[in-house]
Amino acid sequence: MQLKITSEQIINKLILTICACVLVSGCSSLKTHTNGTELKGIQQERFRLTTRTDSGSLDKIVYEAIYLQFSDALTIAEKEPYSGSMEVSFFSSDSHGSPFRWQNSTMIIVLKNNSGERLWLADYKYKGGWEFSGWVVNTPDEAARLLAERLKERFVKDFQ
Repeated sequence: MQLKITSEQIINKLILTICACVLVSGCSSLKTHTNGTELKGIQQERFRLTTRTDSGSLDKIVYEAIYLQFSDALTIAEKEPYSGSMEVSFFSSDSHGSPFRWQNSTMIIVLKNNSGERLWLADYKYKGGWEFSGWVVNTPDEAARLLAERLKERFVKDFQ
């Protein structure tokens, strides 16, 4: 018995494969790395929080969003002495298609002890056009708040 595959079936399978590849490649990604330090050890540190964005006014928003999310899990000190650092970089750009607008954003957090050893590293590439949250995340500050919240959740999960 021979199976007959039509050109229409081949084209349909090809279209489905291409769509699947586009969807997977366009999704947000979150990668983290820990050095094996336990959460108890990290919680004994006093971290200095620094932020870097492409806008001075956004620096303060990112600082406060990270402080709000992480201050119940870490000691974020605003005065010396510091025994570590939490460095946050955030960049965001508008994208739009027809009447819709969304954010594509990247937030990187590096948590270090005083000797510069990385305790935790997170790299979140948010593609607002590919997530349901993209319908309500239309500005860089909204994206920063969302990413801060998700990264805090991941931080807690990484140290459970």
